[in-house]
Amino acid sequence: MSVKYESIRGERLTPDLVQRWREIQAADTSFQSPFLTPDWTQLVASIRTDVEVAVLEEAGEVVGFFPFQRTPWNKGRPVGGHMCDVQAVIATSDAHWDAADLVRACRLRAWDFHHVPASQTQFAPHAAECAEAISINLSDGFEGYEREKRGRGSQHLKKIGQMMRKAERAIGPMRVCVENENGNTLQQLMTWKSAQYRRSHAADVFAFPWIETLVRQTLTHTAPAFCGLLSALYYGETLAAAELGLRHGAVFHGWITAYNPDLRRYSPGSSLLMEIIRHLPTMGVTSSELGKNNLQYKALWGNATRPIITGCVAVAPCAKLLCLGRRGAVQLSRSPWMAAPTRLAKRVVGPLRGWLRFA
Repeated sequence: MSVKYESIRGERLTPDLVQRWREIQAADTSFQSPFLTPDWTQLVASIRTDVEVAVLEEAGEVVGFFPFQRTPWNKGRPVGGHMCDVQAVIATSDAHWDAADLVRACRLRAWDFHHVPASQTQFAPHAAECAEAISINLSDGFEGYEREKRGRGSQHLKKIGQMMRKAERAIGPMRVCVENENGNTLQQLMTWKSAQYRRSHAADVFAFPWIETLVRQTLTHTAPAFCGLLSALYYGETLAAAELGLRHGAVFHGWITAYNPDLRRYSPGSSLLMEIIRHLPTMGVTSSELGKNNLQYKALWGNATRPIITGCVAVAPCAKLLCLGRRGAVQLSRSPWMAAPTRLAKRVVGPLRGWLRFA
């Protein structure tokens, strides 16, 4: 049975479509992410004019949703660009859809993705890389998580506790504010993060006004189905670290984290993360998502993984050539012989790459 695709502007999602979206999302565990909620798409659509949603219909019934952003040259990207950490077609398990047909029906030349659940096999032919996403399973509470890590021989949590006590002796008593909507804390978080981007020669996402607006707007959402949570770690009256995360029901996704560089020797970012995951089970959260397993600290914290894929659904000939060329360049850059040239290239083309990702 063929699937019909109709693309509508993001702000035109009706209450009935939103409800259907929520029903489909709730029925599949692989869709449990704040970035796959209708709320995320509506939030970005309230700030940007290029957000669209393809509605999938089969036998007169809505069976799925494909949210995307359309660039001026009809290339698709996730809603929110690289600020969106998870992508998917939110569809029923028995819907008969094809990734290339879907992209073509949306009048796109291609659609880039960097974190799609591998369970969406429709994207497998278009995958450039298979990886894994890592998370912290808190279904047995923080104490259960702590016992599991200790049982595996990990001393990580113990070392973080020692660092926290050392900081308290040197600076002052520790306190953590979760669900903090202090505007000064959020501003300091963005200032620290901007400085971190510049030090690493990465694009400063907060140089784009719409991203700052997006970040601030997440804190106006307070429903458990989708909300922003701002957490802050203090020693005495000194702000040591802050994190803005997004919650969807029982799932929390760490999103933007930064720390006071003057206190780096006390590992304030790790200390805040430990206090956050200590608090999350009291809110009914059972999983804290860390994203793609590409940094050492994630392996230290995580105790659960799931497969994901990265790639591009290209349907226009020129887009296919660009995807192949980019894939080859990425593979070449991972060669040990190309480490120095790759670092230089990132410094030179970083601003342009950032504009392409976030403008």
